[in-house]
Amino acid sequence: MTRASDSYADRTPTRTANARGLVMGLSVLLAGLGACAAHDNVEKDGVIATDDVPDGGPLDPDTSDVVEFEVQLDADGPEVVEPPKPGELGYPCTDNLACNSGFCIQTSDGRQCTRACIDECPENWECRQSPGQDAIYICLPRFINLCDPCKASADCNGPGQSGNYCLPGGDNGSFCGAGCDSNEDCPNDFTCNDQTLVGGLAVKQCMPTGGAACTCSPYAKQRLAATNCAVTNDDGSCDGTRFCLQQGLSLCDAATPFPESCDGLDNNCDERVDEFAPDYVCNITNDIGTCPGRGTCVEGVETCEGREARLDNNCDGIDDDCDGETDEDACNDGNVCTRDVCSQDADGATTCTYVADNDAICDDGNLCTAVDRCQNRVCAGSSPIVCDDNNPCTIDACDPVTGQCAFAPSPANTACNTNLCTVGEFCDGAGDCVGGTPKIYVKKSLGGCIEDGGTFHEDCQSFQCVGQGVCVPNHHERRDFDCRVGAGTCSPGRCGTDG
Repeated sequence: MTRASDSYADRTPTRTANARGLVMGLSVLLAGLGACAAHDNVEKDGVIATDDVPDGGPLDPDTSDVVEFEVQLDADGPEVVEPPKPGELGYPCTDNLACNSGFCIQTSDGRQCTRACIDECPENWECRQSPGQDAIYICLPRFINLCDPCKASADCNGPGQSGNYCLPGGDNGSFCGAGCDSNEDCPNDFTCNDQTLVGGLAVKQCMPTGGAACTCSPYAKQRLAATNCAVTNDDGSCDGTRFCLQQGLSLCDAATPFPESCDGLDNNCDERVDEFAPDYVCNITNDIGTCPGRGTCVEGVETCEGREARLDNNCDGIDDDCDGETDEDACNDGNVCTRDVCSQDADGATTCTYVADNDAICDDGNLCTAVDRCQNRVCAGSSPIVCDDNNPCTIDACDPVTGQCAFAPSPANTACNTNLCTVGEFCDGAGDCVGGTPKIYVKKSLGGCIEDGGTFHEDCQSFQCVGQGVCVPNHHERRDFDCRVGAGTCSPGRCGTDG
């Protein structure tokens, strides 16, 4: 079934297939309209009442008693509804003269023509008595205020309607629902939901599917529909209003709640001004620190009584600067790893004692240490950052200022070894290990490989060193004589050099 709209912003009612309305009781309708003698348009409850009607009168029996809806069925899909023709139900209008029925009414998407009815109307329209017209019934939109902002349920019901309620939406405001029994009673993108109103009344209302936000219909913008809203935080909740403007629903114009101040204003929106308890705690602040005092607020003027902060360099057992420490400046050796204690004798002389404090938090000033602890009056760093780029030709170090690793080239000719199959490698001064000569390995009689050391080999089979010191046979082998290891490799009939 085709619903009234695909979204809140496009709620123009559609027409069902094969819809055809036969208007009856024309004599009553003509009598009602004939009583109007003036030609001035008068709007009442969204309907323009006038006797300026097309030739033949409103709903002329010869021309307007039957209203047809042309519907084409798509062979491959759902029905396709032709747009209304001029003067038909749903056609945009500015006055009654533009409509076949003589009625130009207000809808959520602007003024449109309607038609007379007995008891049936197209989907999402309903047959109700025309406002201000006795015994005249016309098709009126069922969802003219659906999802529009509201302050009371009266804002949600059109002429002759009831059962639509203004539903609270928290701080964002309240919005109109529409009475329903099931989802089929609601337009597209709306669902029939259970709601409990203030006072406990349980109702069913069409609401946006999935909790989608309501916006402003063209009709809501035209009449500047509004709703109450609020701005809420930990300090309180302030009330305001949102309006339907041409660009859409405005933000809440409520003030932001703030902690109560002695200024003659209701800062936290609790409808009270300067609500302070007697002798409440206030602050006395100067360049040294802030000390608590006893406050009074009279007509927006605060008086705070108490002492001001002063240097805590007297050994008097008092926290003079109100920082939570006592006499910390009377005996201060500047070492965070000591606990400074002052004492006075009977004559008022001050004695300072400095006790190692291994629990104190300290900073050794070196970003290359991860953990700093006080040890025996000294801040010592531990868990140093390890810098290693696995290059034997760089000097790896951590910069204590930045805490970043730095890798500088080692001096030229520094010995290095990056290849287990070579000897005599050295650093080139640019961070690379170069040079070196290949090692010669032979196979021992008992298995394994040994480096050339002048030992005779039983089977005269030499080995080459490849990849991380792995021995691979040369396959030059003679078993009828011995070759001195390191002198060369075996070849058939002689002991020669590699190659």
